[in-house]
Amino acid sequence: MQQYVMGEDGQYYEVMGDEENEFQTVGARRIMSPQLRRPQGPTLRLQPPPAWRPAVAPGVDMPGEGMEQLPLFPESNGGVFSSTVTAITFTSKTQRAFKGERPLVIIGRTGASASGVLPIAKPGFFVGTQIVGAALGEVALDAFGPTAFGVRMKFHQATPGVEVVIPVELKGTLTPGDTISVSIMIIGRSVR
Repeated sequence: MQQYVMGEDGQYYEVMGDEENEFQTVGARRIMSPQLRRPQGPTLRLQPPPAWRPAVAPGVDMPGEGMEQLPLFPESNGGVFSSTVTAITFTSKTQRAFKGERPLVIIGRTGASASGVLPIAKPGFFVGTQIVGAALGEVALDAFGPTAFGVRMKFHQATPGVEVVIPVELKGTLTPGDTISVSIMIIGRSVR
């Protein structure tokens, strides 16, 4: 008993010739039994990867997405504001595709006048040339401290090499000798 098939017909086979006679169809090729397709001789059987580690091939991980941080680097004065340094731009270039979700800002204040001065992102956060947010404006960075809740955002996708920029200014005046240090990173998803 030989069965001949060729292609698809919407259900199983694309038939050339007589459709009612399922065993002899003109112009189709023969389906070989699984026993005939098996290679002869010894074969190497690899163990399947564990369920927690999917892989394309041994040693090659599946492409995926991970939560990672993107540190932003101050362009001047090491991120320390003083009475003479009142504006610092924080920038970073992504190495992989990255989509930020949570800015994390650590602010250190020294001196009496520093407690009344706010570091603000003005006019906002940028991914490339796109603003993150509904409008330009002043964004107080204290709102994105480590203990802040409900400050998750949806940044634009940054392809490799795109600059993420946060221009920061002081709202208020520091007296000489007082400082505010700012450190910024963005936690988000990147393609691995």
